[in-house]
Amino acid sequence: MEEKKDIATNPPTTELPKKKSKAKIVVIFLIIVLLLMGCLLLYMYFNNNRLQNILDDKVKSEEGVLTSAIERSINEYGLRLEKADLENYIKTNSYLSITELMSIVGETDVKCSESEAYKDGTVYLNGCTIDDVGTPTSYGVKKEEPITEAAPIVEGTTVTVYETKGQYGSKLSLIKPVNMENVVTHKLDIDVGYNTQSSISIIDNNYLSYLDKNQLAQLYDIVKNQKVAPNEDYSGIYLYKMDESYYSYNYAAIYKNNKYYLYSLKDNKYISDVSYDTLSPYINGCGTTGPAEYLNTLKGNNIAVIKDKKYGVVDITNGKEIIPIKYTGFLRQDKLLIARENKKGVLYSLDGKEILNNVKIDNIFAVSNNAYVFALVDGHVKLLLINGNELYDFGEYTVDHLHIMSSSIDTITAQIAETSDPTDCITFKYDMSTGKGTSEKQMCGGISKPILYFYPEKDINVKVTFDDPSVLETTYPKYNNGWEVIAKKDGSLYDKKGNYYYALYWDEEKIHTADFKEGFYVTKDNAIDFLEEKLSYIGLNDKERNEFIMYWLPILEKNKKSLVYFELTEERNSYSKININPKPDSMLRIVIHIKKVNKKPIIKGEILIPFERRGFTVVEWGGTTY
Repeated sequence: MEEKKDIATNPPTTELPKKKSKAKIVVIFLIIVLLLMGCLLLYMYFNNNRLQNILDDKVKSEEGVLTSAIERSINEYGLRLEKADLENYIKTNSYLSITELMSIVGETDVKCSESEAYKDGTVYLNGCTIDDVGTPTSYGVKKEEPITEAAPIVEGTTVTVYETKGQYGSKLSLIKPVNMENVVTHKLDIDVGYNTQSSISIIDNNYLSYLDKNQLAQLYDIVKNQKVAPNEDYSGIYLYKMDESYYSYNYAAIYKNNKYYLYSLKDNKYISDVSYDTLSPYINGCGTTGPAEYLNTLKGNNIAVIKDKKYGVVDITNGKEIIPIKYTGFLRQDKLLIARENKKGVLYSLDGKEILNNVKIDNIFAVSNNAYVFALVDGHVKLLLINGNELYDFGEYTVDHLHIMSSSIDTITAQIAETSDPTDCITFKYDMSTGKGTSEKQMCGGISKPILYFYPEKDINVKVTFDDPSVLETTYPKYNNGWEVIAKKDGSLYDKKGNYYYALYWDEEKIHTADFKEGFYVTKDNAIDFLEEKLSYIGLNDKERNEFIMYWLPILEKNKKSLVYFELTEERNSYSKININPKPDSMLRIVIHIKKVNKKPIIKGEILIPFERRGFTVVEWGGTTY
């Protein structure tokens, strides 16, 4: 019989090992996953630390670069100050105060909490940053006894001059040398009117030039210890500045009894007995300058003169008339001179040669770039070349005088007033690219003769720019990306070449008009009283008020009846912003708007606000007509 197997009690032996194998696989898989996750976490941890370290290193590197740049800029500024001090020492045998050095070096982004200069030509700067950025940095070494502000060069009526004797001769200076060895001190008893470096200077290492209490120029011979021309009873004596560059030490102009006389310094005698009312009048624009320390010649020995209200040019060495003294006015345009006689213009070179005398010309209005001439020929306005050749004929016009002229690379423009009504103009424009010209009748535009006066509390370097310089027409001195001048405490201005200006001058396109809803009605008879009263109330000083009235009074009198509106600072700033660095503490801007009328209108009176001067003050005035 076949044997039976007990299946229940004897299961297959392969089932249990299979289950154990699957469990082992799951456990191993979980272990691997955990290991991988651990590795990933470790990788991320160490990688993040590495990235953070990289970022930290980068930040530190950038901070180091920034710090190095700031330190380098501060070091460069310190070196510039010391370089300026060294250059001054070479010239004057003395060192300057830190304030004077900073004034010479000019504006900078470096700001320091402490600044000092020393008698060995070094400077110390501490707590310096650039626009408050970076860790405060220092330059140099702090020492005892820094140089304080320069002492006055005048004590009472005594001027001290220091003569340093050296291998190559003597050198005179107004600044006391640090080393007084081989120094001779000269005490000069003179009537100096202003205790400032700007009004006293040494000329040719021989003369002391200064302004007296009446603002008249004087010359003192330091070596001889006496005034120049001591036997002459004069109130002022002026050296000539030849071509606005160097002085003439052989000739001068003596001012006495309200007249000017030509004088030879080398011969100590008058060149002639002819006298002049004015020498070197301001002929680049309108009006004449006040007293200066020298007189500018036009070219070489030639100087413009006024005698019996007539203009001419004479040679200062012999008194010979280079251009006859017969003209009613001069207008200098760069290297040429327009002389006017009975409203007729004659063109001259600065050496006295008549130009365009080969062409029958009724009048000359303007010259552009010393090459193009707007002239009236047989009743026609024409653009001529300087050799007389005709460039363009604009046609027949009855015009009187130039109002505004401008030029660019492509166009030449002249706005000329009509004879019948000087408030109406014809604008003549020539396009050089096409060789065509256009003309258009319009009101005479522009802000005429705006000028800027500066009144700093101490001598400072000033930079002036316009937000929109495209509106500028004629400028004097020339506006080259701005004006940079030294403004003296007495109000005088000097450019980098040492040329003197009493104000900055320009003409400007009219881009803003008055509606005359308020203002004043002014007649010819009350014009003087009106201007004196209103300008005094607004805040112009005597000089500014006089020059303003001299320019605008003739227009009011010619109109006979006018409407007047005064545009003041806030309104002026809204369309013609001026940037002045350093910023003035107070500024007055005033533009007079004048409109000719036939009868008295009903007009609301304008409310004027008085101007208060404080600190560094700047004043501008100008005007326009309708």
